[in-house]
Amino acid sequence: MNISIQSDTDKYTLTETAHIEAIALYLCNHWGLSKENCELNINFTDDAGIEPVNVQFLNHEGPTDVISFDYIEDYDEEFSAPDDPFVLGELLISLETAESQAKSYKSSFNDEALLYLAHGILHLCGFDDHEEEDIKAMRAAEAESMMIIKDHFDQARILA
Repeated sequence: MNISIQSDTDKYTLTETAHIEAIALYLCNHWGLSKENCELNINFTDDAGIEPVNVQFLNHEGPTDVISFDYIEDYDEEFSAPDDPFVLGELLISLETAESQAKSYKSSFNDEALLYLAHGILHLCGFDDHEEEDIKAMRAAEAESMMIIKDHFDQARILA
């Protein structure tokens, strides 16, 4: 599985993309999302970058933390190829929201950004966060994901 990392904001500097890719791939493997000849696109942005997407696709006003686009149901292994990988999903993550939420939750900016990465991947794996029971399952999976990240990646970072 290929992980593609992009940033469309100059407000924040990402750590080495290979490091972020390794974390995302590890989580995808752990949660059973990783597939051969497939790709996951991850774009880090700011509130101005995520807000129009939130309005257009989710009909929610204002910025949000992470938006997941899931294309998994269209995946057919028979038609996947190494030279043209199937895009399983796309994540759009607001680092600006991560920064402000980290202050609110007394968390680190990097931990909040890592949580958004995990949260987006979990959405692609079928976790939801609209009903009370679903929220509990999502929070448990997020906690497990954060433990996995901390256990397997020394100095796990999104930001440089």
